[in-house]
This record gives sequence, C-alpha cells and structure tokens, in this order.
Amino acid sequence: MTIMNIKINFALILMFVFVCINQTNLLAQTSLADALKRATDTALRGVEKNQRIAIVHVASPSKEVYDLVLDEMQSILVGSGFRVMNRNPIREILADFQIGVSDEIDDTVAVNIGTHVEADLVLIGIIEQDRSRFRLRVLDKNSDTVGIATEYFSVHSISNHASSISASGTGWMDWIQRNASGVSAATVLREGTLTQKFAQLQRTVDSHGVYVLEVNANERINSQTFVYAGAINVYIVLVGVGGNRTINLQTHGNMLIIPANITFIIDNNITLQGHRDNNAAVVQVNGGNFVMLNGSAITGNHTTGQGTAGLIINGGSFYMNGGSITNNRSVVGGAIRIAGGVFTMNGGTISNNSATEAGGGVNLNNGIFNMRGGMISNNSARRNGGGVNVMGGTFNKTGGTITGSDHENGNRVQDDSGTIARRGHAVWVNENRRRETTSSPNNNLNSGNNTGWN
Repeated sequence: MTIMNIKINFALILMFVFVCINQTNLLAQTSLADALKRATDTALRGVEKNQRIAIVHVASPSKEVYDLVLDEMQSILVGSGFRVMNRNPIREILADFQIGVSDEIDDTVAVNIGTHVEADLVLIGIIEQDRSRFRLRVLDKNSDTVGIATEYFSVHSISNHASSISASGTGWMDWIQRNASGVSAATVLREGTLTQKFAQLQRTVDSHGVYVLEVNANERINSQTFVYAGAINVYIVLVGVGGNRTINLQTHGNMLIIPANITFIIDNNITLQGHRDNNAAVVQVNGGNFVMLNGSAITGNHTTGQGTAGLIINGGSFYMNGGSITNNRSVVGGAIRIAGGVFTMNGGTISNNSATEAGGGVNLNNGIFNMRGGMISNNSARRNGGGVNVMGGTFNKTGGTITGSDHENGNRVQDDSGTIARRGHAVWVNENRRRETTSSPNNNLNSGNNTGWN
C-alpha cells in the first residue's frame, strides 16, 4: 500500500505559508521566531492540547532555513502542550517521494504522511522569497477552515534565526530525533527549583518519556541518582533559560549518577560546577547514556584520592557532541576516566585539566574511546599522557585534534622540574606507541597498531 492510498483518519491539517521580504519599519522589527509564535497561538486558539502533531514539510529557500524553522516550530508546539512526532520517518517518506527542501507539498500527500506516522495533526508550509508575510491556516479532516492567522516579519530575521534558535536550547530535539526511536512527546518542567523538578520526575517518569527541565537561575543541588523502577528508555534534558545557568554541587560525591535505561542530556546554557577537595567525579555514568551538546560545560572539580574530576564512565556511553570540560584536577584522568563502556567524542573541547599521575585530559583504563571530532588541548599530567593516556581498552582516533609539544596550547607531561620527554605529550599507549606532537584531524591513531605514532 502506498502513502497516497492510506486512509485519512485524523482531526486537523495545519497549513503554514511563510514569506520573507521587507515591508514597513514596524514589520522590520518583528523576528521570524516572534511571528511563528504569534501565528501559532492565534491559529491554535481553542484547539485541544496534547494531540499528536507531525511537522511534515516547510518549503524553504535553503536547507539551513528549513531545519531552523522546523526546529523552532517543534519548540513552540512542545511548549504549547502538543505532542510532536519523530521527524525521522517523515524525512524518509519525503526522500522516497523525492520532495526537496524547496518543493511544495499538497494537502493530500501531507495528510497521508500524517496518517502513516499516526499523527492527529499535520503541519506543512512554504517560505516564499518574494513576500514578507507568514500565513497559517487550520483545516479539519473535511478541509474546512478552523483557524487562520497572518503575521509579517523582517527579512533580516532569517539571517539572525540561527543564533536565536541556538540560544533557545533546541539542540536536544535534534539529538533525540536522530538517535532515539519510540519515544513519546516531551514534557517540559518549568516551575520550581531544579531539586523540586528532580523530585517531580519520581512521580511522573514513564517508559519512553522525554522530560525537559528548564533551569532559569543558578542552583545548588545534592547528589542525584536517576532510578525509576520499571521505567525504560527515559530521556532527561537540562536546558538553561535566559542565559547561562550554573548548577553547583553542594555536597561531596557525584552530582549526577546515570544508571541503565536513562539518557541524560545537558544542552545550551548549562554548566555543572564541582568544587575543591571533592572525592568523586561530577558525573558518573553507570550503564546509561550521557550527552553533552553545544553550550554545556563541566568545570571546577578537584578530587583527592583516586577519584576522577570531570566524568567517569563505568559502563554505558558518553557522547560529547559539543560543550567543554575544563579546569578539573585529579590523580588519574583530569577530565574523563573510562573504566568501561564507550566514549564517543564528536565535538567540543577538553582543556585546562590536570592529573597528578596520568591522563591529563582522558584516561582510558577499559572500554572504548572513539574520537571523531573536537579538541583536546592544554591539559597536563606528571607521568604519562598529557592529553590522552591509554592503559587498556581501545583508542581509535579518526578526526579531531589532540595538541602536542609543537602547539602553543599543547598538552604536556611535566613535573615541578619542567617538561618530561618521551612520555606522550599528546597521547601515550606505551614506549613504542606515543604521540608527542599534535595529532591533527587527518592523523588517524589506533592503540592496536603502529601507524601514526611518533
């Protein structure tokens, strides 16, 4: 059965028409994001919330605008109480129909796609280059108009839209859409302190749920362990609202412990702050998944004993797609220690961390470290591996940069007497497999072979 033959059995169709060119001085002050929000509020006034909505297509002049507008619409709809469907199946259907980002889509195709993904509502639209209005129509299953709205915005807001969306912290949506399946619509928790929001999760978390915790002030919290008996495939997201928000650990120990069945994401404007004389890492991954995105940070944790300062992986996975881990200090693994599981570094920065023994940036004891992007720089150790120390497991670098002795922000092995030669300023595996100078993105390294080492 083709998509065109699927029976139409859902409630409403939403038709958006986006147009972007200048009009009056008043309109020139209106951003695209504001226009989207006002039109959505007007057109959906009186429409029942908590319905499933599929953002099918917005014909756009470029893929960048297309992605940004869809992300913004998803944020607006989730915040308004609607359940937004996963876009991955929709992308696949559009590709099968060879519908490009600039192509228009008719109502029948949109309705059938919405039915295929089991949506109650469908969103389609178009951005035309020769006008500056934004029109929204709401249709029922008989194509009768239920609601209509028209808004105008400045052409300049298109060029500024990327930064406004990035600042709103919508990166988590894209990550979940690309990496998760079978999840329900997001629940956004806005009221109360972060501690109160964590407590609320104990009452509300269910399997396959996505829970977004907005942080609108600096906070101090105790150690948190995210165990929800019987629940699986749970996603928890921290997003800073109104600027960067620092979450301080006010006790000794881990700030966050991530067990199996939990994916914990820190997104834009979130900083996890440790403290001096701590005895554990800020984050401990015990079988779950931890994700860092652009604008997030882990910093300022100094541990005594054998504790790692920034993050320790005992099992599960850590995905670093952006953000930074900086200014942490420990005995082994100044920023990260991998005792099991997988660390995948796709982006972000690990810098200005130190270890009194080995692995100023990363210490790999067991498990896997895949480096595909990002930067490891200006870390130090006193024995081996200023940037990365490999004691066991598998280290595989196919991208990103690890600086060495030839770089002004090079990782280094040094003690009180100065720099120590032949100890792996960039990476240490053993005496025969070490990297002293910078390993650039095109310099692949693998701890199991002899290629690429100094």
